[in-house]
Amino acid sequence: MKTIKLLILACLSASLLMGCKEQKVEEPKIVPIDIKTGRLIQHEGVKYYVPLEPGSHSDAPEEFRYECEGLRLIVIDKKIYVNGKKYGSVKEGDVVSFLNKGYVFINGELRKPIE
Repeated sequence: MKTIKLLILACLSASLLMGCKEQKVEEPKIVPIDIKTGRLIQHEGVKYYVPLEPGSHSDAPEEFRYECEGLRLIVIDKKIYVNGKKYGSVKEGDVVSFLNKGYVFINGELRKPIE
């Protein structure tokens, strides 16, 4: 009888310890929106898809700017800055999408800001 109580106590302790184990929270996958729903602007061999809402853009050699509500994009020497945060570089042939508000996709892959 004493052995059974010890066995039950051991099982309960083990299950409590397993329940306390940290579980990894998986981030939801953000899927890029179909680029056909945006406006295409090309600059130096890079395709930029921006929202259809009213906005303005300017370009010069090695510099591209686009601005609309909630999005301020600056590309200088192929380095991307969005709303004041750096997102790395792009190269000729890349496709960059800003159609998911708050996210930057380059060639279909989510790009996070560089800290």
